[in-house]
Amino acid sequence: MGHTYRYSLIVTDLPREAVELEHWQRRRAHIEERIKDLKLGCGQLRVPLRKRRANYAWQTAAVIASNLTAMLSAVNVAREQQEAQTAAGGTLSAEELAAVGQPHNTAVLRRWLLAVPARLVLNARQLRPRLAHGRFHKRESWALHRRVRHLASTE
Repeated sequence: MGHTYRYSLIVTDLPREAVELEHWQRRRAHIEERIKDLKLGCGQLRVPLRKRRANYAWQTAAVIASNLTAMLSAVNVAREQQEAQTAAGGTLSAEELAAVGQPHNTAVLRRWLLAVPARLVLNARQLRPRLAHGRFHKRESWALHRRVRHLASTE
């Protein structure tokens, strides 16, 4: 497989090395992506209340929700990468592994993994969700649910 080269142009008056400037620019783009995700996926497009302190609380709750969904997305991506590495016999390179799972934005993650139609069933003194039949991402939802339960039980 051939190499792929990517060129970028950054015009600035900051007195730094090119590598530092590119790293700074990529971090800035990542932060702007998170702000966009907050606005579109977590209800920050408009502040809904008249009082400033209430809007601060609303914004804090939205940031917490965004961080939790980012954590869920990271857990899901790590699981996908681990399954791919196991299926390949542990021979995947870092580039191939990075292409396996990509984090999703909040709206997609909420639709695929959180807004899952289910019933809560009491079975053997434990409350368990029973997912609807024919759910497209049923396997991913169950795997993520088990992973989060495992993380909660290890602390």
